[in-house]
Amino acid sequence: MTEKLKEAIELSEKGKYKQAKKNLESILRKEPRNEQALFEIAYAHLSLDEDDLAIDRLKMLLSLNPEYPGARDWYSRTIAKHGNKIEAAEVKYVDLKSKPNGELGMGVSPYGWTDCAEYYFLGSQPARAKEILDEYFNYESRVTAYEGDKSAPYRLYSKILRSEGRFEESFSMCLKALGQKKPVPADHELRVWLLIDLGRDSEAISDYDKMIKEVFGGMDRFVQIQPLKKKIDEIRLTKFST
Repeated sequence: MTEKLKEAIELSEKGKYKQAKKNLESILRKEPRNEQALFEIAYAHLSLDEDDLAIDRLKMLLSLNPEYPGARDWYSRTIAKHGNKIEAAEVKYVDLKSKPNGELGMGVSPYGWTDCAEYYFLGSQPARAKEILDEYFNYESRVTAYEGDKSAPYRLYSKILRSEGRFEESFSMCLKALGQKKPVPADHELRVWLLIDLGRDSEAISDYDKMIKEVFGGMDRFVQIQPLKKKIDEIRLTKFST
């Protein structure tokens, strides 16, 4: 690594992305095929909200080295953000399949597979999304460093089934999400929504109150739960007024 490249990386690490970008542009004028410089300048572009430029740099890098660590991941995330869900899913899938045991000794990433499936789901291919998640479950035993993310694939599968009106199956999958070692608040929220979908209003109210107390520390003002709070308040009002 040259001193100039090292300096650019250090500038990025300090949040000085414009200065880092100038250094990297200087390097790339002399060495347009410098893979690390291409990756670092793409990261600088992303940090400066210059997504189009980042995409161009990542495309160039991937044409030189499709296996460059992190390149396909950042490329798929960025194009997904700009609406190219199916292309993002396909790029992400290739990346996942090229590393069946995960990347850099970290083991399989549940969120990596969930991102891929979600891109297909958001791209109106729910059946393909479920295929991706089913494939992930075959690799789940290889999850090592990401125990806290293990509920994500189950939660997404549950959401897909819910979108199809298959509430009982969705509820069963949601329970699997909650059965992981470290379920997250979104898993608890989804359970309450599904109890409402299933017409189990008393349980929904009880579970909601328990969730607020045990998961949200007694506070119900968090932005993400406001739609659910509004629905629960409506149910309470209906029950108390009859």
